[in-house]
Amino acid sequence: MITCGSRSAQLPLRIPDLTEEKILAGLTEIKPSAFQKSSWIREIIIPEGYTKIGERVFFKCINVVNVTLPSTMKHIGPQAFEGCRKLQNINLDHVEIFGQESFKNCGKLSTLNLTRAVTIGAAAFNRCYQARIVSNSNRVDIGVERGGVEGGGVDRGEVERGEVD
Repeated sequence: MITCGSRSAQLPLRIPDLTEEKILAGLTEIKPSAFQKSSWIREIIIPEGYTKIGERVFFKCINVVNVTLPSTMKHIGPQAFEGCRKLQNINLDHVEIFGQESFKNCGKLSTLNLTRAVTIGAAAFNRCYQARIVSNSNRVDIGVERGGVEGGGVDRGEVERGEVD
């Protein structure tokens, strides 16, 4: 069970820590659609140990502004944060896989470090108008048929090459 406080208090959503038993059992993913359309969420804090955010987990959580991801996070599923229009701050430094439309319509995102990305799905950052994306596009499989990062994916955003540490 997750305790998040009352909806009127609008406290941060703190995903519970993983126990050693849960990690050994492979329970390191936030399951699909878990919090979709939860307009009461303003901040999300995910602790170490989680490796994947499933499809549509935070879809249209329209009031989310800040997300703290652990260094263990490697995969963000399709439409996971789509429609989080107020989302400004999220650290994607360790994420390797971005599902299609994972951040579509997140128009307030600014600088995003995608230098560890291996796969960026179609339209992953579509309509992220303020985004300045740093990527190592020589090693990334970018879904361009509907716009990933390049090919119209960030619309008027900026893409530049970075270096992998």
